[in-house]
Amino acid sequence: MSALSSLSKLSFRARLIAMVTTLVFTSIAVITGSVYLQYRSSYVAEALQRLQNEGALDAAAFTQWLTARQHELQYLARLDAARQMDVDALSHLLEELVAAQPAYDTIFVVDPQGRGVVGVANEGRPRVMSRDEAR
Repeated sequence: MSALSSLSKLSFRARLIAMVTTLVFTSIAVITGSVYLQYRSSYVAEALQRLQNEGALDAAAFTQWLTARQHELQYLARLDAARQMDVDALSHLLEELVAAQPAYDTIFVVDPQGRGVVGVANEGRPRVMSRDEAR
């Protein structure tokens, strides 16, 4: 009650200045807060959109890379050496494929029963696996 009584002791001019000052500062605080919230919302929406676009581009690039590798192996599977399970020819073809495309870590050719026939590992340079390693 002392704050109210001290306010009533002030002149009209002083009370008017105090009210206008309070109104101005309150308005500035409300407008600043509103602008900040809008900026923050806009920034978050833009960041999410950018991440979504990057993710879509990365997924498309990976799909394209994977499709290219799949086509390489499909081509290899159509060759006579693969159809006849010629181990020596397949070893050479796989070694050349790994040398040309270092994305491959290890490639195996398996027979219809699912047992490994031949394999090539990429350990800095292509290495044909022994028959036991390929199984």
